[in-house]
Amino acid sequence: MRNTPIAIFFVLVALQILQPSYAGCKITPDGSGHVTIPNNASGNFERGFKECTSLKTVTIPSSWEAIPHGIFEKSGLTSVVIPSNIVEIRGHAFFECTDLTSITISSNVSTIPKHFCNGCTSLTSIVI
Repeated sequence: MRNTPIAIFFVLVALQILQPSYAGCKITPDGSGHVTIPNNASGNFERGFKECTSLKTVTIPSSWEAIPHGIFEKSGLTSVVIPSNIVEIRGHAFFECTDLTSITISSNVSTIPKHFCNGCTSLTSIVI
């Protein structure tokens, strides 16, 4: 029984490693890694693509006014264009998106939290 915590640890690590790349994807990306979030998308998209490593690009719906909290956290997102209908980016939206290289933000965005892209180690371009 003394090794039980170690065995549990290894099982948890194995489950994390064996998790499919689309796990955590509220909408499964197509073959190229793209998701178009529909205009009529409803429900809670907070952390909707957290750890969705197969996500590479996204089309954000014109019906949204804000990017939900943590929506793309730790995902495989490589680039994103924030459209003109968005006025707010909520906290941790792109937190630890280590593959993210570029963000284009509309000038209509009036709120960008200080931690919206912490840990984006590949980020080389933010255009407003």
